[in-house]
Amino acid sequence: MACIVCRSSSTKVLALLLCVLASFHVAVDVHEAWTKFRSRNNRDIPGEELGPNDYRDGNVGFVYIDGNSPAGNGRRQLQARQEAAPNPDVAVRHARSISESSVEEIPLQPWADQDRSLRAEVDRFFNFISSPQIPCEDLRPMPPFNRNQNEVSPWRLCYDHTHGGALGNPQAEECVVYSFSLERKDPFALAVAHTGCEVHVFDPDLQGEEHQQIGDELWVHRAALDWRDSHHEGEGGRWHTRRFTSLMRDLGHSTVDVVRMDLEGLEWKVLEDMLLEGAMSRIHQLLVEVHLHWSGFQDDVNLVKPVDLGTTKEVAYNPTYDQLFAPQIGPVNPFKTQQDSAHKNTLSGFVEEAHVNDFTFEVQRRTFHSYVKDMYDYQGRSYLHPPQDVEVNLRSEEPPEKCFIPKKHIHSWSGHSKGISCIRLFPKSGHLLLSSSMDSKIKIWEVYNKRSMVRTYIGHKHAVRDVCFNNDGTQFLSAAYDRYIKLWDTETGACISRFTNRKVPYCVKFNPDEDKQHIFVAGMSDKKIVQWDTRSGEIVQEYDRHLGAVNTITFVDENRRFVTTSDDKSLRVWEWDIPVDFKYIAEPGMHSMPAVTLSPNGKWLGCQSMDNKIVIYGAHNRFRLNRKKEFKGHMVAGYACQMDFSPDMSYVVSGDADGKLFIWDWKSTKLYSKIKAHDGVCISCVWLPHETSKVITAGWDGLIKLWD
Repeated sequence: MACIVCRSSSTKVLALLLCVLASFHVAVDVHEAWTKFRSRNNRDIPGEELGPNDYRDGNVGFVYIDGNSPAGNGRRQLQARQEAAPNPDVAVRHARSISESSVEEIPLQPWADQDRSLRAEVDRFFNFISSPQIPCEDLRPMPPFNRNQNEVSPWRLCYDHTHGGALGNPQAEECVVYSFSLERKDPFALAVAHTGCEVHVFDPDLQGEEHQQIGDELWVHRAALDWRDSHHEGEGGRWHTRRFTSLMRDLGHSTVDVVRMDLEGLEWKVLEDMLLEGAMSRIHQLLVEVHLHWSGFQDDVNLVKPVDLGTTKEVAYNPTYDQLFAPQIGPVNPFKTQQDSAHKNTLSGFVEEAHVNDFTFEVQRRTFHSYVKDMYDYQGRSYLHPPQDVEVNLRSEEPPEKCFIPKKHIHSWSGHSKGISCIRLFPKSGHLLLSSSMDSKIKIWEVYNKRSMVRTYIGHKHAVRDVCFNNDGTQFLSAAYDRYIKLWDTETGACISRFTNRKVPYCVKFNPDEDKQHIFVAGMSDKKIVQWDTRSGEIVQEYDRHLGAVNTITFVDENRRFVTTSDDKSLRVWEWDIPVDFKYIAEPGMHSMPAVTLSPNGKWLGCQSMDNKIVIYGAHNRFRLNRKKEFKGHMVAGYACQMDFSPDMSYVVSGDADGKLFIWDWKSTKLYSKIKAHDGVCISCVWLPHETSKVITAGWDGLIKLWD
């Protein structure tokens, strides 16, 4: 957009393009500008003080100071310039122009309407900048630079004798034009040069000499217009940012007939400086391209000057803190260590290069993810519902009549990146398998049909030690080394709640009673058994009698009691909700028993002893050791290998430290078979409750295998 403003030599003050600023409601502190003007002269200047109406919230005003206030001081400054000037004629002419110029105060514009609406202000602003602000009788478009072009220039000049200056006076001795633009080839300057005026173009990136003449009337100078004087290093060498009055003084001009500005937003500060310095009284015609994308009257906008670290040895201006320490602008701090200079993404951490595809990112972002296309079948049943299209009846409560020894490997589940710590079958049906791993993830798998991975639950920070379903399998608990026990919704994957007492939980169990499904107990590393209520999240009971970390919790005797084992090499039996053990079993020859399994008929406790054997205790009344039932031959010292019974109580199965699966006869305790199942430790094994010969094993190699 172009806005044309003219003044004649007889008019004291321009009725001005800067009414643009007076019309547009943006806050500018006029009082601060006036104070700066007075402080520059090192003394208090008599004159009119600003009244309460001279600056208001929401209005813009610029101060024009009349000849009675700064003119005297201005004359004293000009006398000093005249004495120091190398060219007396230029200095005298320049001093005369300043002394004759008068500066007045422009009152603030009132609001466009009584409602003070922004819409009315915008309409007035656009009406102002889209129409000439002078009554020029001879307003002509700029002649195109290329005479053969028929297009009309957007710029117009006034050629009448009242406002045109030298353009409207054929008898004028000289016609001076200033063009400020960031374009390398300024079409405006080239076109005006053909009118016979002396044209001066200012280009900060000019190569070669600082002042160059092109043709008879066109001069190019290595300088840029600004609201303050400074020096910089550019592509062409050392260049200057100069105020308008400084440029006129340097070039020896007392008046300028036409000034054209295209400063990409800097015009707001430059025009303010020209008003305060009284430069408007020496301009006949002012053409300004107004930029509305500037977000305010801040000093630091459009004034950021890049520093070339390769060539710059001295910063010749005062940069702000943000400019100096910006990574693209300011110099590198030489006193920072390499660690301090590294890019940080947290207060104590650093950015690490990583390439993560979208799929992996989404997997890590979500709490869980699904590999099942349809959440529900045509009857609205989820994957928790036992399938009915398999060979066995998963709803049956009766065990198989006769079980057989598994002999071959038929399937492997892979998905964990580290070793498996625990596996649990879905209650009653056993059609789903829940696995916890040292990779801090929990996964659930299909045992039948496609045998695919159904869900992954991500929420723990460290390895997961134990998991446990509730009675109907809709929820499960997980205990991890991050010291948290979390309650999950099996179907949706939501983490319902979490519990902690700042100790590591080694094992966790729901109370199997239907009316106590909101209560669970956990064996902790601080020798305690802690009882939580999931409804309130509070600890409701503590059982503190063990002398070492609690490894297992097993409910017996119709869930009225539970049995615990510990690193203190003892076995204790507790009445529910009574924090004193009523049975304490500890013998000199006993070893720690980190894995305990209740038999399917509920009569026996199979305990994995650290002296490389499985011992059997009665699960009723006196909890006596059955000395006739000892299962030996495997190596488990140092590992909590989970053992299991076949559904018909014919066999006992267990893994060992060498990755083998051992199978014993229950009646004779004879070792029937051993199978190399895993490369590492075979940490867990379970016999499917409705199958005659299918066993699932899990190892520290991260694999889960199905045997038949």
